[in-house]
Amino acid sequence: RACMKAIRSSHQSANRLRAALVVAGLFADKSVYREVIALFYVATNTMEQKMMTLQQEKGDKICEKLLSLGYRFGPQYEQDLELLYSDSLDWKATVERVVASYTEGARSYIQKIETMTTGDELAGAAFCLWGALIIGGGAAAKPRVESLCGKDACHLFESVTGPGRGERKAAFIKLWDSL
Repeated sequence: RACMKAIRSSHQSANRLRAALVVAGLFADKSVYREVIALFYVATNTMEQKMMTLQQEKGDKICEKLLSLGYRFGPQYEQDLELLYSDSLDWKATVERVVASYTEGARSYIQKIETMTTGDELAGAAFCLWGALIIGGGAAAKPRVESLCGKDACHLFESVTGPGRGERKAAFIKLWDSL
């Protein structure tokens, strides 16, 4: 609750951005969807890699707690992006070009995550990047993505849908409350 209260105005901005993305074709145009998840992939994967490094090399307790949830969305994004960019010889290079072509805001956010040095800092990124999938609209987005891109492009949602979803959400909330 404290995190949601602290980001209330930012969350309203994020909701407006999400609405704008939907209107722009997020769930109606495969190329729009794949570009958006390419950006989220790079930010999320960067955060998860940094989290694992800090936990392993520095014994960061917050990173340890976050990783104890068992989430690792980077590989799931990769499976989907590999399929969505199957027309490309090298999907990773294509994703890099997408990120490079995007606004300074997206690149700046990724660079900020790259320079984070503590679990305290990464927790904020995890709350936004993971929370959007776990607590937010991950489960609701899956049928729309499946309709647009096919079942094979829905690996991203494996950890946030299906039996036990309520318990996973509760564990996420409990962990945040413990921080």
